[in-house]
Amino acid sequence: MRLEMPCEPSTESNSSPWIFPVFLPHAGCPHRCVFCDQHRISSVQRRLPTADELQSSIEAALRRPIDPSRKREIAFFGGNFFRLPAETLRSYLDAVSPFRKAGLIQAIRCSTRPDSVCDAILEWTKASGLSTVELGAQSMSDAVLEASQRGHGVSHTIEAVKRLKRFGMAVGLQLMVGLPGDSPDTALQSAQIAASLKPDVVRIYPTVVLSETPLAEQYMRGEYRPLTLEAAVSAAADMTVVFHQAHIPVIRIGLQTSEAMTTPGAILAGPWHPAFGHLVASRIFRNRLTAELDSQRFMGDVLAVAVHPRDISRMRGDRNENIRFWMERYGLTAITVRGDVRIERNGFAIEPAECEAIRSRPS
Repeated sequence: MRLEMPCEPSTESNSSPWIFPVFLPHAGCPHRCVFCDQHRISSVQRRLPTADELQSSIEAALRRPIDPSRKREIAFFGGNFFRLPAETLRSYLDAVSPFRKAGLIQAIRCSTRPDSVCDAILEWTKASGLSTVELGAQSMSDAVLEASQRGHGVSHTIEAVKRLKRFGMAVGLQLMVGLPGDSPDTALQSAQIAASLKPDVVRIYPTVVLSETPLAEQYMRGEYRPLTLEAAVSAAADMTVVFHQAHIPVIRIGLQTSEAMTTPGAILAGPWHPAFGHLVASRIFRNRLTAELDSQRFMGDVLAVAVHPRDISRMRGDRNENIRFWMERYGLTAITVRGDVRIERNGFAIEPAECEAIRSRPS
């Protein structure tokens, strides 16, 4: 007998859009948050591009092979897009317009602060092709936002989401775990509140201490203690499950790896890992399989599990971390994880012999 487990939404998709990113670090930001250094995160150190430079870059990108089935988007990331000088904002959208009219670009997205969303700017940016707005909410706790010097509150995020939905915009929420004043419980509550707003997509980032930031100064003075990698992975996994259960895609977990981020001394402390998203996905597999085995009072010596072939490494865990965990927890002599294309992504099945062992456990 095969025990099929419920499948959670995958963060990957064959139909995921082709995105041309335009990084605008700190542009339009009214002030600098304690944790932030977008130049380092994006590896973009130069001035903002001109409209002509933007057009040339898009033309060059479109000359490369692109799967014709994928939706093509221009994405303005970093900074605060809605607070750019009006002439700069218009010039960027006008630069994309010819590609939209020719059908070469189908959509435009941007990231902005919740307190920068207003009807007036939504009216003309939507008319210019903007269809997705990602809000840098970071937390749904006013205490955490204040400690992080965000300059906006939870109410701004709630109102911004409502306003964007009213204009027919797709909404993304960007959340962080481990900010000043945050805790795993607070981060989980943030995820629950964020999920109740029904955004279209979510991103989750761990807080790391970047050099030459106000947070670095707090850390050096002993006023801020970052999460360990273990705690951050655990908290991010719990947050991700909240969105999975609400059928909200989590399209990124973890910071983008860049040359600037990996330069010695760039990160002073915190849960940095180049494969943070993989660690979180592996932890979710561990938690779900452990919960199932515990609920069935598993008593076998050998455990065999089947997953989709692309999920084998996630089930096994980073450097077989999950395998070692289950071996110790259940006193196992062996564990096998094999691929089976009949199983959906993020699902798993306990193999027949082990199902028999589960059923035969005395009550």
